[in-house]
Amino acid sequence: MIRVSALTVALVLVVGCTREEPKKARVQTLDVSVEARSAAAAEAAKERFRMTVFERYIEQKGMTVRGLVRALTQPKATTANELQPSKFDVNARAAAKLELVDGKVIYTAVAQPDDPAAAVISNGKETYSVGYVVEAEVVPAAGELKAITVRQVSEPRPVN
Repeated sequence: MIRVSALTVALVLVVGCTREEPKKARVQTLDVSVEARSAAAAEAAKERFRMTVFERYIEQKGMTVRGLVRALTQPKATTANELQPSKFDVNARAAAKLELVDGKVIYTAVAQPDDPAAAVISNGKETYSVGYVVEAEVVPAAGELKAITVRQVSEPRPVN
């Protein structure tokens, strides 16, 4: 009888010690709130400006921001034809324009969620793309964006 009781107690202890509560899996949730999408859109617009305007025209060709805008607004402008404000289409997959408004240089960028210029939100496992309409003032001396205003962001679209 003692053997059976000791064996039973030993089994209960072994089974009880090896049985753990199932650990809750840590669920990484990705913040796709309007604020997060707006921040991603602002960063995407900055990067797009750097690649399409700053590097191409200011660094490589040595133009000033005001000189670039003046060239764009001249009737015979051959510089940066793709940035002509008259060619700006808010419904395009991706579009950008530079214009002079009340003495300030304004940069406007639009990207659809399925365009390579779209904003991306990712945590390494999940990735979403976000379309946007962003307006910003360009600092003429530095060629940087300031006073960035996100006019519109789309719903996040999962990227495979």
